[in-house]
Amino acid sequence: MDASNNHWVITFTSEGPQIEVYRQPNDAPILKRVTKLECPSAREMAPPEWDSGIYLSKDKGSKVNMIRIIYGICREKVLVDINGKPLPDCKIYQMFGHLMHTDFSRYTNDLNRSMQGNIDIQTQTEVFRRMLDSYLRRFDFS
Repeated sequence: MDASNNHWVITFTSEGPQIEVYRQPNDAPILKRVTKLECPSAREMAPPEWDSGIYLSKDKGSKVNMIRIIYGICREKVLVDINGKPLPDCKIYQMFGHLMHTDFSRYTNDLNRSMQGNIDIQTQTEVFRRMLDSYLRRFDFS
């Protein structure tokens, strides 16, 4: 099965993500698999047939910056289960971990460690400033 020509639909339920693969958007699924994600470990990998092709950059600070971004998503409660209930943080980190082939299972420790020491608030929030600047430039608000 050539994954590059398929359409992927991922639905998140309280049991975990349901992954469906279609040849065309309106076709019947050619693959349907439910992968149960357990909290807090993100060590299980997605089924071998499923590969997002997305990887987190190896640049210094990429992982902790992504953890900060996901933390913001969790606090805003923009991701919910099929019943509209907010997902637990660990499920959200695990979902992003699977998507980006990255282990976020220690996100609390990584986030706390990044806030200790001599790192000022400007450095810790730089990723959000860059995102805001990109958004403002995109819509010519700068």
